[in-house]
Amino acid sequence: MKVGVLSNPHYPQTGELAVLIHDALAAREIEVFCSTAEREEQEAHLPPDLDMLITENAGKSIREIFDEDGEEAFRRIESDTLYSVREMNRLVIATGGGAPARQENQEFFENLAVTFYLEVSFKEFLNRTGRDHARPLLDRSEKELAKLYKSRVPIYRSLGQCIRTDSRKPQDIAAEILKKLANS
Repeated sequence: MKVGVLSNPHYPQTGELAVLIHDALAAREIEVFCSTAEREEQEAHLPPDLDMLITENAGKSIREIFDEDGEEAFRRIESDTLYSVREMNRLVIATGGGAPARQENQEFFENLAVTFYLEVSFKEFLNRTGRDHARPLLDRSEKELAKLYKSRVPIYRSLGQCIRTDSRKPQDIAAEILKKLANS
């Protein structure tokens, strides 16, 4: 997860969290989103990456957590980290695909944040991830990944406003998010 503080005049003044769900390592869109907010108001900055906080707290990499403790242990740590930011105001959180897929985290996305799903096709998902070996769930066959992708997409769509990202410039995606935030 990446986190960015949003100090943007178009952001709702309620202090809500904005959450970007992505299952395709859409880091470029997220960076542009945060940097767009930063340009609009110089006070914006990017705090530490939550995955980094997870690895610092656990004393091992995500891969090591999966290998030594299992996916369930990682998911518990991920959930704890996700909920630890709920009291922060005007924050942008970018999650990967596992956090919103967990039932226990869905209240966070539904009730504690303004949530957007950065939707991509399966083909684009494969292109963007590049089969990142730091992410254990990507070590599956393409058929298994397709099944996982198809099972998660309805969950993501139910939790957030969908924003298509295939073949779009990151700046356009960021502008759409900012516009939707201004109208929320």
